[in-house]
Amino acid sequence: MNGYDYNGTKVYNLFNINVYGENAFEQGAKYAYERSWFTPELCIIGGAEFLKRNYIAVGQSTLYFQKYNVVTEPFHEHQYMTNIRAANDEGNTIYRSYRDSGLLESSFTFTIPIYENMPQEDCPVPRK
Repeated sequence: MNGYDYNGTKVYNLFNINVYGENAFEQGAKYAYERSWFTPELCIIGGAEFLKRNYIAVGQSTLYFQKYNVVTEPFHEHQYMTNIRAANDEGNTIYRSYRDSGLLESSFTFTIPIYENMPQEDCPVPRK
């Protein structure tokens, strides 16, 4: 949220686009620099465009589908988030935001995938 210094310039990559691997933060800062994301507002606009064009437009319109590509072939590729807990953690953050804004009684449409041959028992939550 505080930005990164890259080539002597403060850049913002609030969506963590291209942030992975050994030099994750440097890669993300370079990505932001190349797109002139020099303010949080420019980053939010550019990051939202990135998600719209590359994920939402191809059917990966939820946090779950962005993390686990079960929508478009080749399945299990083209995932936005590498953090395995991202969909859960961000879902909880969104819940708290809706709760704190008094929106929990609003109408929502949920997109829930149904899988065949799944175990009857819940799987344990991954531990850090």
